[in-house]
Amino acid sequence: MGSLSPESNQIESARENHIERLVFEIGQVIGEAPAGEREELRQMASDLLNEEIVSGDAPDQQHVARPVRPLSGLAVSGLILILGIALLLFLPLIGITLVCFGIIGLALSLFYKALPDS
Repeated sequence: MGSLSPESNQIESARENHIERLVFEIGQVIGEAPAGEREELRQMASDLLNEEIVSGDAPDQQHVARPVRPLSGLAVSGLILILGIALLLFLPLIGITLVCFGIIGLALSLFYKALPDS
């Protein structure tokens, strides 16, 4: 009862050979990389394998990891300006300061955005 049929043995053997070949290829790519990049490549391979295992276990949970984009100078300046306007009523000196910084930041952001890329 514990033995597998010859067909399932072939399938299992083919899987193992495929995995061994992929591991060998990954090892070659990492070995050919410059010394400074090897650790990063090992970590990336490990992360990709872990993601594949997790996504293979739960196919209904398709979690897409999107990179988090940093806020632009324009967005930060706008937030500072809005915060300054809100604080203007309760803490006038801090509010005026934030409004000024927000306006200066908006002006600089728009100025740098208007410059052609070199």
